[in-house]
Amino acid sequence: MINLPDQASLIFIIAVGPAMVSLTFMFIIRPVHGLNKSRPSDESGFMFIYSICLLLAAYLMGVLLLENMFDLDQNVITLFAVVLIVFILLPIIVPILLVFFSKPKSIDEEQLLQPSMVIQNETSSDNVISKDENKSSNLEVPPKDMVQFHARIFQVITSAVKKIKQKNGPHRGEDFTLTQALVKADFCLMFLSIILGCGSGLTMINNMGQICQSLGDNNVNVYVSVISISNFLGRVGGGYFSEVIVRNFGYPRLVALAIIQGVMSLGLCYYTIGLVGQVYVIAITMGFGYGAHWSIALAATSEVFGLKNFGTLYNFLTIASPVGSLLVSGLASTIYDYYAEQQAKHRNDNELLLCEGNICYSITCGILAVVCLFAA
Repeated sequence: MINLPDQASLIFIIAVGPAMVSLTFMFIIRPVHGLNKSRPSDESGFMFIYSICLLLAAYLMGVLLLENMFDLDQNVITLFAVVLIVFILLPIIVPILLVFFSKPKSIDEEQLLQPSMVIQNETSSDNVISKDENKSSNLEVPPKDMVQFHARIFQVITSAVKKIKQKNGPHRGEDFTLTQALVKADFCLMFLSIILGCGSGLTMINNMGQICQSLGDNNVNVYVSVISISNFLGRVGGGYFSEVIVRNFGYPRLVALAIIQGVMSLGLCYYTIGLVGQVYVIAITMGFGYGAHWSIALAATSEVFGLKNFGTLYNFLTIASPVGSLLVSGLASTIYDYYAEQQAKHRNDNELLLCEGNICYSITCGILAVVCLFAA
């Protein structure tokens, strides 16, 4: 869409740009205190930015497909670039409306939103309760031996409860450590599911260049862009889809992950059959499924195993992606090399191992489709 004369300059912008944006805004952004309740405009602002992100992804996808199918004029490409910049700048409308066009709050609303008033009310109520307790304690004072007896009973009960809890471990929804989570079947099954699902998706993403080469398609950059956009849509749409599954239907969040893995399996079967547009289908489904894994599985981890040690659990789960890629990529490379050797024998050229045709990855996709179904 934007043609730069030097690719090194583009790579430099990509590498330095995000850091410069963070350094610029770190002196401007400040935490907002004093809001104990969400405002009605919060949900509308969030949905507006959410919709803009989805429209931007769909717009980029459409522009990529048009550039791949048609020979567009430079004026049309410039128009697409201008529309892209407009989409990028649209979210700034939300803070502008909140700062300059929001209605001033009444005195009663401001007092309700102030945490100091709540704290004062709580402290005053605590003082009243403590005074009442002091009055009642002055009227009836139990014997000292009886107080000590009750205190010892309370200590024995609490210590017994702690020992039982340490022996059995925390329950679902409580805070787990990594060692406590590793002995739970839920965590092990989730880790295995991520290995199989992410491993299948990442294997096809990493071999997209060879897939296009085997089919004689030279538009590898287009498919890589489609994978990136689908990955974003998977991270955003997968999280929203899992929320719908949990809140509207009452099913566990991992049901959404199983459905996503089923969609990945259908995309792999589509490539195995060899229908029209198979590279586009595999790029969209693998990118979307891989992105959805990280929005659904991590949210389910925080719900089931708590937030206290979420950083440790998150970093452990990220190991599943390279482990799955390592295992599944070995299978894909073995099948590719086998058919490349068979074709080299027919060409009487044993030096160039190059596989051509749909057979190079169709068997791999068929096996990965079964793997995704097993993960679901």
